Amino acid sequence: MARLRSLPALLLAPSLCAVLLLAGCSAADDDPGAAAPTPTIDPSATGAVELAGAELTQWGAGDAVVLLVGGRDASAWAPLAEVLAADGQRVLALTGDVAAAELSAVATDLAEEDADGALSLVGTGEQGDAVLGLGVEDPDLVAGLAVLSPTSAVSGAGALPTTLVVGEDSAAADVADGIGMAAAASGEVQVYAVPGRATGLRLLRGPRAEAVVSFVADRLTGSATDPLSPVTPSQSDEPLGA
Repeated sequence: MARLRSLPALLLAPSLCAVLLLAGCSAADDDPGAAAPTPTIDPSATGAVELAGAELTQWGAGDAVVLLVGGRDASAWAPLAEVLAADGQRVLALTGDVAAAELSAVATDLAEEDADGALSLVGTGEQGDAVLGLGVEDPDLVAGLAVLSPTSAVSGAGALPTTLVVGEDSAAADVADGIGMAAAASGEVQVYAVPGRATGLRLLRGPRAEAVVSFVADRLTGSATDPLSPVTPSQSDEPLGA
């Protein structure tokens, strides 16, 4: 263990859509063999999606899919979601107190929709524990997991590529270390401990947020290196949850 369905039309403004369509028609008139221009999707734009009876918020589009689980509001996930969407991934947020059965149903639907793409799960707090539990129960469903501030050492967790992010002075740090030590033989768990007591989605904001977001995104794509890097000391590290 190292401790360290499609997007709705609102993603493209109507005026931009009209420009793209006109440009495509012009290119086709001038050269029938010319490829139509590819619209650029704004990674910060969101849309509503329904899966397995649940309402989700979506960013981006792509074969690889990341499901963000937990938190009171989807906007709290934006720092991570926008980076993943800009990298060409489809990102969805399932917020609130998500029951294990609901998580399983949504994840299964996503896996069936995007059978050719990889599905990764990212959770926070108790919903992060549910993410770890689903990875144990159905390891063939997901390619990788990440959890911000796990609250329980889920038995059997760590067989899949797993990233745990915690404030090093928070209670979650001990939980993450326990998961990492229990799964040491797999070599799949990395615990990224940042200075302070921040927990949950607070880890995606503040002076250390950029490093956390970058590392989690890179871990989900399999391109992460050592996450340890200099950070600017925080003026406040209140232990506020997501």
